[in-house]
Amino acid sequence: MNSQIILEILYTVAALIATLIGMYKYFRKKSPLFLQMVVCMMGCRFFNGLLDLLLVYSKMNMDTFTVSSLVQLAQFLFLICANIGALDHLCDDGSKSNRKYRIIAALIPLLIYGVLIWYTIYDEFNAAETLLLLIAVPVPLYSLYYHIKHLIIPDVEGGIIRTIRPFNAVCILNCVAFFAEYTFKYGSIYWYVAVSIEVFVSIAIIPVLTHGIKKWSA
Repeated sequence: MNSQIILEILYTVAALIATLIGMYKYFRKKSPLFLQMVVCMMGCRFFNGLLDLLLVYSKMNMDTFTVSSLVQLAQFLFLICANIGALDHLCDDGSKSNRKYRIIAALIPLLIYGVLIWYTIYDEFNAAETLLLLIAVPVPLYSLYYHIKHLIIPDVEGGIIRTIRPFNAVCILNCVAFFAEYTFKYGSIYWYVAVSIEVFVSIAIIPVLTHGIKKWSA
């Protein structure tokens, strides 16, 4: 068993454990939709890892866009929906006072996208890899926008934004790891670092979120 498969197994097992813990905590009884959406996001990570393992054992080219890639993108869609539907309206009423935070939060993903496009041209990516970058990457970039905004925007009455800032920091780390995983070649040292970070995110995200919610409700 090579090191790539071992890391893929760690990724899958960590996501499964996080999903089961999240389901026990937030689906057993009525919990806020935001928390349940985060658990669904972890479920996507588990299925993504499972599909990746099947693809690796099938000896498929892991540097192309696959069904597994679509499942991994779904995790960011859950985060986007959670932020739009349950959190963003609490901290940003669209006023001019928050405009600078919206601008900063938008500029950073745009800058990252520009760097990724430059790297694609510089490294002579094939058509499938370029398609992944141009079509798929904007989804986690949109998720990144909300995590950055909720990390830097001033807190509101009740303290919900302050208490979940560590959660948003973990989500930012997850987005960066995703970009690195799909930018660098499968099995490269950068890929190992990116997936190792994703394993850490799977381990940390539910406890960090739970701790933040407990501080807010205390």
